[in-house]
Amino acid sequence: MKKIRVVNDYKGSIFFICNRYLIKYLNLIITKKNQIRGNHYHKKNSHYIYIAKGKIKYFELKNNKIFSKIIKKNQIVFTMKRIPHAIISLNTSHIIEFGNIKLNKKFYKSDTVEKKFITLKNL
Repeated sequence: MKKIRVVNDYKGSIFFICNRYLIKYLNLIITKKNQIRGNHYHKKNSHYIYIAKGKIKYFELKNNKIFSKIIKKNQIVFTMKRIPHAIISLNTSHIIEFGNIKLNKKFYKSDTVEKKFITLKNL
């Protein structure tokens, strides 16, 4: 997880979310409380997940072990290609996901492999 640098002044705030990454797509995902997203991995696409509002629990599956961490508002996590990942929203959350591979429906479907490892029952 990367800490976001914030500069505050009398006009407001600037959040330096990402400045070293060529962004080719950016999505806003709104997820309701206790809903699971992901449970998949990407063959080629790596991406960032930035929490604009709310809080999530982020999961990765590595060497058949599940790792998790809480990601809060104004925090960011990087998801590597070929690593199964999932999230559960701990409250209604606004998530900004962005990456450096141009996504379209055909590429996304061919690049995404379902890997269901998180359910509400095993949390």
